[in-house]
Amino acid sequence: CTRKNWNRVVLEGRKPDQKIAVGCGEAEHSLVEVGKTLFADLRRVAEVLDSHNQDSTEYQQVCDQLVASFDDPELTYSARILQAMKDNGVTGTGVALAEQYRHLLCEEPLEVLTEDDFTRQAQASVAAQQQLEANDKLDFEAYLASREG
Repeated sequence: CTRKNWNRVVLEGRKPDQKIAVGCGEAEHSLVEVGKTLFADLRRVAEVLDSHNQDSTEYQQVCDQLVASFDDPELTYSARILQAMKDNGVTGTGVALAEQYRHLLCEEPLEVLTEDDFTRQAQASVAAQQQLEANDKLDFEAYLASREG
């Protein structure tokens, strides 16, 4: 059912009243309903992520933008690309995107990493994880419950 849902969303996701299977059973629900429910849960995760960055709501804003696309399919990435291709043609859109990505990559500093760099980072990451877990006093559900306030 995952493949069937994937195909429906990719090929016909902007179709009004699109249905997808839930729980790999016979029950089908509207893509909008399932999507909004999923993003309501993801928004709770976004709140936790944002709480670790002072005065940040970036993750929550992304969730809100994606939820808005369920009500207005013109906000989806595919709709924006389609509109750009209508306005500028396929070649014009491709060239504009290539220039945009080229500019972004040119702004990034080039850093050559070695296998030792990755090994050190992996070891540091494992040590940091062990430290966090050693100091953890709440299970995840209790932590989420404490955040609902």
